[in-house]
Amino acid sequence: MPFLVVLPEHALRASACLPRAEASRRAGLLFLHGSTSKLEALKSNGVGDIERYLDIFYLFRPTDGARLTELYRRFFTAIASHYEHYIRADRNRDNIAFMLHYLGAWALTDKDRVLDYGCGPGLSMGVAHSLKLGCVLVGLDTSPKMRRRARGRGMTTTTIYQLDRLRRAQVAAIFASYVLHFPTATEGLSVAWRALLPGGIFIGNFHKSRGFKEVKSFLLDQGGRLLSVDPAVSDVHGPYLAFRKPKRQ
Repeated sequence: MPFLVVLPEHALRASACLPRAEASRRAGLLFLHGSTSKLEALKSNGVGDIERYLDIFYLFRPTDGARLTELYRRFFTAIASHYEHYIRADRNRDNIAFMLHYLGAWALTDKDRVLDYGCGPGLSMGVAHSLKLGCVLVGLDTSPKMRRRARGRGMTTTTIYQLDRLRRAQVAAIFASYVLHFPTATEGLSVAWRALLPGGIFIGNFHKSRGFKEVKSFLLDQGGRLLSVDPAVSDVHGPYLAFRKPKRQ
């Protein structure tokens, strides 16, 4: 059941695109039910900036950066309760396992804190437990409902604001699974990088290569040292970037 998802200020325009469409409201957003063919036609014909996510959702994206951020925050809050139903959870867990294995090769201890950047409902907790990985996972997510679900799985969570307030390095590693391709996902990256201890490792994948060049450029500008990642894994999860933070800056 595909939906066109819009902020309230775009309701009239969206309704004009999908006349007589069934509508519902969730988390401060309007969800308009439409056929896949109709929504694909709107996307192809350039009716606004429409992007497809998680197969059945078409997001009507505003041009203003702050409103775009708000759209995604509300969107993930709206779908948080059924998030695993909309994604390929096994593929996500497989990707998380690869990245945790990668980080584990850097000899993490059971006292080291590892930041799950864009933790969602905390899928990484189960993966870390099954791998018997010795570290403390800390989940970062913009959606309060996602953070609540992650805490329900036993994960400690934080926000960009809380992380920024500390103004000091505190995590030994960062991983970002299926999040960096979202256009707003890099907004907190500078704060997360600052929270990374000298010598710490960052790794993330890029679905359909989206955001790859921007994040690579940013981390190089921060003085990060590019690390190698097995290219064979990219065939499944998209290309990866891994960086090590300099021990001295």
